Amino acid sequence: MKNFVSLFLAGLFVWFLVGDVFVVRAAAAPKVPKCPTGSICLTNPLENETTDAPTIIGIIIKAALSVIGAVTLLMFVLGAAQWLMSAGNTEKVAAGAKTMMWAAIGVLLVFASYIVITQLTALITGAV
Repeated sequence: MKNFVSLFLAGLFVWFLVGDVFVVRAAAAPKVPKCPTGSICLTNPLENETTDAPTIIGIIIKAALSVIGAVTLLMFVLGAAQWLMSAGNTEKVAAGAKTMMWAAIGVLLVFASYIVITQLTALITGAV
């Protein structure tokens, strides 16, 4: 029963996460970016007017950070559920606490690396 509930929750999470990707949309004619002759322009898959690489990469990074935040929340909930359902078993309590600890360490590393990369990029480009 535990495996079924875990599998169901994981499937539900994945369905909410990527469900919109598989929705068929009736789209208008694709927009062609206005590029000066002789230059290379990117086709933006995010359907906004931006065609420069730093902005598109920034949008992708923000989306990835959103997914990482959702996964971290899920891991905290799973660790707390392990802890609460341990019924006094010290091994299960330790496993739940370890799950939450590693989730916190992982998200701290992700955000610390984001801050370091942002600062280095600003320093290199002279935006500081």
